[in-house]
Amino acid sequence: MEGCAHRGILLGDAGYACRPFVFTPLRAPQTDQERRYNRSNIKTRNCIEWAFGVWKRRFSCLGKTMQICLENNKAVIVATAVLHNIAIQQQVRMPDGDPDFNNDDDPEEYNPDGRGQATGNAARQRYIRDFF
Repeated sequence: MEGCAHRGILLGDAGYACRPFVFTPLRAPQTDQERRYNRSNIKTRNCIEWAFGVWKRRFSCLGKTMQICLENNKAVIVATAVLHNIAIQQQVRMPDGDPDFNNDDDPEEYNPDGRGQATGNAARQRYIRDFF
């Protein structure tokens, strides 16, 4: 994404710096547009986090550090994704208990090194202005 090889944006939580290609929630939204953006960002991330939680519950190895080489790690991730989708299609029951949504109602922006933050903030503001 940094090299502009792909178009689009990623959504990040407060653990990420806002960059031109990674949009994070605003710490203190001031306008209705900014509040709508924050709600949309948080709700979208919550859905993804919930889906990852379900996937990791079905395949507990994904929630741990795998002690295998990177190439095999990638193969395990892809294989479990395929198997998970087949299980959903076949309506295979999940283990007991549903994962909780990650409730990130009070985002804090975190930026350990400051690189790209100003351009990220400007890109995020343009996006908010144009779409919210």
